[in-house]
Amino acid sequence: MCNVNNLIIPIITLDIAPREPSARRGIRSNRAGSGISHENKSSFALKSILEKDKLNNTNFLEWDRNLKIVLKFAKKHYVLEGPVPNEPKGNTTTACKAWDKHNEDAIEVDCLMQATMSSDLQKNMEDMIAFDMIQQLTGMFQKQARQERYDTMKQLIGRRMQEGSSVSAHVLTMKGYIKKTE
Repeated sequence: MCNVNNLIIPIITLDIAPREPSARRGIRSNRAGSGISHENKSSFALKSILEKDKLNNTNFLEWDRNLKIVLKFAKKHYVLEGPVPNEPKGNTTTACKAWDKHNEDAIEVDCLMQATMSSDLQKNMEDMIAFDMIQQLTGMFQKQARQERYDTMKQLIGRRMQEGSSVSAHVLTMKGYIKKTE
């Protein structure tokens, strides 16, 4: 069983010391007792991408793509690749730290996913972990995703460059269609 009583709690302090005009002010994080300062970056700095268009019954592919971007940036994408492993037996520090990190990351991803869903989907996913949620959502919206890919392929195949139009604009449009089918 892991010892959770010895957690290191980050303390956030504002850096308001006078500096040269060109220097930036920022938020620094000090780990209790470590004496090490470093800039605190939000683990979900790009979450505004997800908040802009919450998951509803029509935009799963876009939401899923954006979720993966945000999680990749936050280095938490691994949470969607499998369920949280069982708590390690014994009290090995390395195993406990790894399990604690995976568990904490899974909780953060759960909350992020639910916060960026419509309320009816939130109710359905309320007691699920992130891995189970993404599996359930993929199953629910698989038919929609297939139809969207089909429509995109139709647009891609039927797209013709207009005479006198920009080649680079046409190439970008075609690349957009190809990216959408992935």
